[in-house]
Amino acid sequence: RDFDEEVEFLLNAHKKISGFKAHRILDIAAGPARHGITALQLASDKDNLSVTCVDLSPEMAEYAQELAIEGLMEKERSNFHYIIDDIRTFDVSGDGNADQQFDSAWILLGALQHLTK
Repeated sequence: RDFDEEVEFLLNAHKKISGFKAHRILDIAAGPARHGITALQLASDKDNLSVTCVDLSPEMAEYAQELAIEGLMEKERSNFHYIIDDIRTFDVSGDGNADQQFDSAWILLGALQHLTK
């Protein structure tokens, strides 16, 4: 898989539709957060990008943190947040910022098929 290409597509689609670059991304049902991590890797310092991921699985969150440690510089890691919660009822204030707003929300790879209720 080419995560760079997929993330570039998502970022370009956001800019084309909204008219501005995404600076705050919400990755819903993120799993190992490969798209969010890739977005941070591709961003320049001037982009000031932050990514918040949400997934129900503590194992996926732990794996995502391992990937972030391996693949992101310290500054990029400080802009990477992971919330372990149900995507149907999550609260973004769980990452310590009750006023959190996002420019772009991503739900990828058939994640909705896991919703059973």
